[in-house]
Amino acid sequence: LLGMGAFGLREGAARHVFPDGEGEARYASIATLVGAYTEPNAVVLASMHAGPIRYYGGRATLRFDVLDEGWLDRAVDWFVARGRHPYLAIEDWEVRSFTTRFGGRSRVGDLRLAPTLAYRGYRTSGTFYLYDLLRADGPTLEPPPQRVIRPRATRPAPIPSL
Repeated sequence: LLGMGAFGLREGAARHVFPDGEGEARYASIATLVGAYTEPNAVVLASMHAGPIRYYGGRATLRFDVLDEGWLDRAVDWFVARGRHPYLAIEDWEVRSFTTRFGGRSRVGDLRLAPTLAYRGYRTSGTFYLYDLLRADGPTLEPPPQRVIRPRATRPAPIPSL
């Protein structure tokens, strides 16, 4: 029985069941950061991170990848008129598709904004950016990556108000 247990642990490690670094916990880490750096009334436009930001960050989200190409400015204006602060959460590999879709059609579609937050996870590829769609410039916070994820299971945030 001990031999089977040792074999299972060795095989699990060989198949990266116990990843070194953030791995998929990166999504919860990013969502928690977004929840900490945005107001409770924020609405975050996102694609890959829409679900985790809503679940772990407790912020209302809108999927920009399904938003009509001509509606980005209208959506931002609509949120602002209702007292909601709009942000954009985007991975570096999503930037090209975002700017292709909205660039030239929207005042923020070219992403000529300074990101509010830039996060690169520990032993993960790519960089995550959070843009404040009401702020063109300013400092960019770069929190350090989390080398050890504690707790291993991130608790969900309270459900965001709509």
